[in-house]
Amino acid sequence: MTQLALPLLNSFYQWLISSQTTDVLTRFIKAEYHKPKNTSLFKEYEVEDLHQEFLLFIFDTFLCPVKLNADILSLLHTARYQRIIQLAWKKFLWQCRETGRSKKHNLRGYLYRRLRESIEQAKQRFTVFRFQKHYLHYIPAKYTVQQAQPFLLPDNEQVNGYALWPAPPPAEDKVPEKYLFERDWLLDTADFFWSLVIQHTATPITVPIREVSRYIADHHPWLNAPLRLEKEDVDATEHLRAEEASPEEQLLYIRELHSIAGLASQLVATWPLEQQQVFALRLADPPATGKAIAQRLNVSSQSRVYGLEQKAKESITRFMHNWPGLPLSELPEEVAVHFIEEIRRLCKNSLPCP
Repeated sequence: MTQLALPLLNSFYQWLISSQTTDVLTRFIKAEYHKPKNTSLFKEYEVEDLHQEFLLFIFDTFLCPVKLNADILSLLHTARYQRIIQLAWKKFLWQCRETGRSKKHNLRGYLYRRLRESIEQAKQRFTVFRFQKHYLHYIPAKYTVQQAQPFLLPDNEQVNGYALWPAPPPAEDKVPEKYLFERDWLLDTADFFWSLVIQHTATPITVPIREVSRYIADHHPWLNAPLRLEKEDVDATEHLRAEEASPEEQLLYIRELHSIAGLASQLVATWPLEQQQVFALRLADPPATGKAIAQRLNVSSQSRVYGLEQKAKESITRFMHNWPGLPLSELPEEVAVHFIEEIRRLCKNSLPCP
């Protein structure tokens, strides 16, 4: 499908970058930007920034060749490009709302997410790769990864952090609450931090993106406001039995597990009761069959059970793709296990007594 889609995508991209389309799209985005209902959603954007973010979203996310579905392929094949823009804008608005929620509830996680996305998208400026299949590292694009050594935080900074390092230069005429999340400032700060790291080395260094996030947060402590979880009585420490983990790593794990429990609660709260019940029975030990679930819950058919289960799985996938902070692939395995276990526990509470 990917190979077949490339000529269609190229035709769409040529249409999108034409001067006529650019003019129309600029007017459309200006109109959306000034709508009262979008005022709070776009308050951190200038119109031009919003335009560029939307184009990046189309190129990198909405029309990712490996994720194209049959409906979008049909629209591309019939050159219904305006309809594609409409659908992409709806999805972009949804993503903006999700990002806004993340920022509201988890500033530190939102900062990391914004930083990671900005550095990954700046392909002419930085090279990004996953070091030992774990944390994402970056290096200025003029160097090759093979030339570089991984960054190791000095022992004293492991305890004290980066508070004694030179602070990142502020943006002119703006307050930190605004510029700290702007793409250009984040990219300049990533450059600045990298220059600090290599001051005493003769070899290029690859730097974990998460260290840039820590560095910024150490100079702006208000980003570290804890995420409060109401009515949370889960003892997450029982999941942390890695004997070789340092105290700092264990503290990180505990924080992540407690945050994940709260996120699981947010997700399950959006599910219909019947979907919660089906998912709980499918995750039981042993899992119930579709027929048994249909009989117990008085569901019309096994197909209905299967459909509810698939909706739950799709909801989990979407949620994990957009949650605040580190992506699932960069979290300890215990966190993912705890997330699913917490979903199962919450869904189990929805079951009627046998």
